[in-house]
Amino acid sequence: MSRGIIRESVDALVPYEPGKPIEEVQRELGLERVVKLASNEGPFPPFTAALDALERTARELNRYPDGGAYRLRAALAERHGVGVERVAVGAGADGVIDCLAQATLEPGDDVVCGWPSFPSYVIDALKAGAEARRVPLRDQRYDLDGMLDAIGPRTKIAYVCHPNNPTGTRNTRAELDAWFERVPEHVLTVLDQAYFEYADDADYPDGVEEYAKGGRNALVLRTFSKIYGLAGPTP
Repeated sequence: MSRGIIRESVDALVPYEPGKPIEEVQRELGLERVVKLASNEGPFPPFTAALDALERTARELNRYPDGGAYRLRAALAERHGVGVERVAVGAGADGVIDCLAQATLEPGDDVVCGWPSFPSYVIDALKAGAEARRVPLRDQRYDLDGMLDAIGPRTKIAYVCHPNNPTGTRNTRAELDAWFERVPEHVLTVLDQAYFEYADDADYPDGVEEYAKGGRNALVLRTFSKIYGLAGPTP
């Protein structure tokens, strides 16, 4: 391909390398039994009701689905007590992050996040020609004060992975409350709660109930891929 066709911001990206499928590892190493721990996948199969639903719709795969996913969005809206217009779905939380970057970021803008953390925050910002300001973790947790210091006039998004991937650590409710009191109004806080269902500490906040519905400038991410075992369908 001729030089200059691919945008510089994309051409400079280092490709993300996902964990290899079990079958590939077996083939490469000649192993019969492989325990995969690399991709944060649940070890158990999807719920029986989910498998039944997939089986019922398998004969309709020749038809394009509802691009707006209305029934799914309506069910999620009812579950969380919000209007259906406040629910967006994608190919996993990763897909929503990608769409958000495309919708908001322009060259010269920037995002802020802790680091190390979920790589899509950085990759999708760079694809849009924006800068990704990575703030080192403090005691293996998000340094929210450091992130506030890193915010500038062209910061559009601040990502807070809670609990963080890959460290599994989290911030307290008081720390998050203080964050929302101090974060500038021009910054959208994306609270990534992909592992929400695994947290049973009373001090762990429900981002939808406490921040999104509480009037904060917040977008809360959830996923079916973890506790619900639906990484393949990517609803």
